[in-house]
Amino acid sequence: MGEKDDKIVKLCCVGCIGIIVIVGAWGYINQHFQPSENNQRFQPSENPDKLIDNDHDGFSKYFEEKVMGTSDGVPNERYIILSSSFGSFDKQNPSYDIAKVSFESAKNFAIKNHVAEKNINIIMEATYNNFSHALKQTLKNANENDVIFIDIHSDSDKNGFSFIKENATMNKQYSVNSFYDFYEIVPYVKVAGLFNDNIKPKIIISNEGCSAGAFLDYVKNPNVTILAQVNADQTAMALDMLDFSLNSYGAKLSDRIMEYKTKYPNATAFKHINPDTNGNGGTSVGEAFDVSAVKIRSIWYDYANPDPRQPMISNRELADRTYLFETDSNL
Repeated sequence: MGEKDDKIVKLCCVGCIGIIVIVGAWGYINQHFQPSENNQRFQPSENPDKLIDNDHDGFSKYFEEKVMGTSDGVPNERYIILSSSFGSFDKQNPSYDIAKVSFESAKNFAIKNHVAEKNINIIMEATYNNFSHALKQTLKNANENDVIFIDIHSDSDKNGFSFIKENATMNKQYSVNSFYDFYEIVPYVKVAGLFNDNIKPKIIISNEGCSAGAFLDYVKNPNVTILAQVNADQTAMALDMLDFSLNSYGAKLSDRIMEYKTKYPNATAFKHINPDTNGNGGTSVGEAFDVSAVKIRSIWYDYANPDPRQPMISNRELADRTYLFETDSNL
């Protein structure tokens, strides 16, 4: 494979495991899973506290007090930053359109589940400056009771994330061979500096690119959890988890996902998996990661046997107690 082909493959190395996975996982429960006779969950009709949300944050009084261990009188706001550094000028790369469809689907789903629209920031052509600005503005609004979820679609490597250069499209015509005229690699250590020890809200970062696991070594903040589609030595795939997890929000299945689904109809990735493994009425970030990891390994095992990918997660304890959506309320 030549250098040009390598760059084409590299440009296509992007998946989606963060908010898209959690959205898909949550939707699975709503669409495909009904409580069994042996399920001990309280249903909304049986427990009035599941109908109460005194602080208007989208979590019921029951779920906050019994599951999250928080007070229904103090809002637990959710903030979402969806960032793609794939440019619309790169016509050879499908990742821009994949991100656009999945981001809009995620936004609509989040709003439906009581995430304030003003708390959702979509950056379709991310530079380091507009990404860092969005994060800093969000941090000004969030406090220690809140969660910020950041999903980064980027062509990454062992050294850093790719971002579009400022004014990169001015008087230039993009081609694979001109990659570095349009993109810059921002070192992980610099991006990690945005998540310093003074940050108060919980932060979930999803790194979707090649060598994604390398970023885990750079962020040690106890309030931050990082999800990675693959380890530091592996390439990612141009997948969108929403495409093959759920299509009930109007998201168009990509040609690539349809190809996989047709070729591997029995793959675990295309089967319904209930991510609420402990039956507490909500899907934690940790549970959603476990489900997405099964799906990713299944796809890669069929596609690139015997080289299945190894999704990674940092700060598992934080991931297991962080919830973005409640699944059993009727607010």
